[in-house]
Order: sequence, then structure tokens, then C-alpha cells
Amino acid sequence: MPASWWKKLLLAPIVVLLLALDVVRVEAQATESPALCYAYLSSTKNRAIDLYIACEGKHERITSRGDFRDFAVSLDGSTLALLRQLGKQKVRDSEGRLVTIHRYEKIQVVSLKPGFQTRWFPQVEGAVSLQPSCGTILAVGWIIYIRRPPSSWTYKTYNVLTGQRLSLPPYVDFACSADGNSVVGYLSGDRRALWAGRPPQRMTATAPRAGAVPSFDISPDGRYVAYCDFTTNGVASRVCLDRGGDDLGCVPSDTPEKISVSDWGGLLYDNGTGGACPEGACEGVYYWQAGTGQPRIVEPVGWHPQWITPDIAVALRAWKSHLSASGGLSK
Repeated sequence: MPASWWKKLLLAPIVVLLLALDVVRVEAQATESPALCYAYLSSTKNRAIDLYIACEGKHERITSRGDFRDFAVSLDGSTLALLRQLGKQKVRDSEGRLVTIHRYEKIQVVSLKPGFQTRWFPQVEGAVSLQPSCGTILAVGWIIYIRRPPSSWTYKTYNVLTGQRLSLPPYVDFACSADGNSVVGYLSGDRRALWAGRPPQRMTATAPRAGAVPSFDISPDGRYVAYCDFTTNGVASRVCLDRGGDDLGCVPSDTPEKISVSDWGGLLYDNGTGGACPEGACEGVYYWQAGTGQPRIVEPVGWHPQWITPDIAVALRAWKSHLSASGGLSK
């Protein structure tokens, strides 16, 4: 047998061993996750809704105002947006008419840099949702039209940091990666199909009826898409994770209000816990990562979770100290 064959036979086990080590290393990286660090809303016995954080094993209440409906922190930690319910107010509608809104909501924008300057964002028409996405904070105002079937939604999306309208046609409602190159969202107002890609290239989820695919998110690096889907019979909902078109699995869930997915594929979402709370059934925050088994409850009472970094947690704690020293948020 030629000497070259003997050399190949001797090297083959080494090559196989190195390949095996590479596989183990890749699998370890896929399941490796940092210590959990996130923000969320929760309420006390008097039903006051405030902002809380949980980071590296430490839980802390940040605000004590009790009138928050939603929030979002920019990915760079520079800005916090708060959707506040300010009670009954008289405002002018889009046609200039004076109308009374009994549960008036407005967005307050807080700089998390020293000085902690605040400002009010211009009124957004319709129901409002805040989302850290596209390298900024999105304020999405949506209105549902149910006068004639099928139901349809119209959307207006704003960049909270600049105050400008933001659109990514043909998407009408969307989330995107920090660089804006990866997008997921709806192409029409019936909200029955969730698409991904820029331009749209693949359908990620479909629903048996209009408006049934509500919650979705995309990781800041654009690799992961998290969404709410339905089983094949169209009855039970579930939360699913996708990576570049590869289905990483789903777990049973009620329809969550908010989903947040990290660059390492960690998933946070709100869902019923089966417990009893003063305002009714408890809603809690769940954590799940594909390949790690069933989701677990990380907050027994909480909703609208968002991944943050330890540095953002430090900034939020500094803002809390500023609020204590200055008398709190203005109304």
C-alpha cells in the first residue's frame, strides 16, 4: 500500500475527532444563554401598573406612578418611552373637533442620559403600542374597522426618537433588525399572514381568521423571528421561533400581547398562568429557548416583557434615583 494511503488512514481519526468537537462547540453555543436581564410591567394589589426590571438575579420596581399601559427601551439604552393613561381629557381629533376621551393615553419620552430630560410625544391616533425595533423605538397607532366583514386594521408607525413617520412598504405593520435590513410583518390590514424578508420572501405564519396573528418580534441582529401561530386545526395558539427560515419549534400558549426575542434566541412573552389576581386571571412572563424543554414562568404577575442589558438596568436604576430626588414623573 502506498505511503500516502497510510498517512490518510492515520489522519482520518484526527479529522473525525476535530469535526466532532466542532459539532459539540456549535451545539453548546446554540444552547448557551447569558443571565436573564429584562424589563416588564406589573401591578400591585391596588392595581397600579408600574415598570419593573429583573437582571442577574435582582428584581426591582423602577416607578411608582401606577398609570403605565406600555413601555419600550431603545436598544442602545439611551431612551425610555412610556405609554401613560392620564384619565379623562378633552382633545381635538384629526378633523379639529373637540372630543372627550375618558381613558386618555399619551407617550412620555425619557432620556436615560444624565439629566434625564423628559418630553411628551405628539398624540398618536388609535390604540398605541410601543416596540424597541429598527434601531429605535416604534410607536404604532392602529385602528380597527369592523363595520363590514372582514375586519381590517390601519396602521401609522412613528420613530419615537425622531418624531417622524416610518414606513417600509409593502409592509403595513412591521418590526425590523437594528440595521433595518431584516423585516417581519403584515402586508395587509387583515393580519392573517405574517411575512419575513426585505422585500417579503416567505410567509412565516397564517391564521384561520382575520387579525389572529397578533404578536411578533425579530431579534436585533435579524437572525430570529418569534411569532404567534395556530395548530393545524386552527384552534389552539402557540408561540414559535424561526431562524432564517428554519422552524425551531413551538410551545402552547394563549395569544400573547408582547413577544421579545434576543440575539441568542431567548424568548420572553406574556401569557396566563392559571392563578388568581385581584383584577382576574393572572398574566405572567414566560421564558423559553428552543431545545431547552418547556417554557418556565419567570414572573408570576407581569406582562409586556422586553430584553434589556445590564447596562440598561444600571441606567434605569439611576433614573429611579433621580425620580426619588426630584419628586417623580410629571403628569
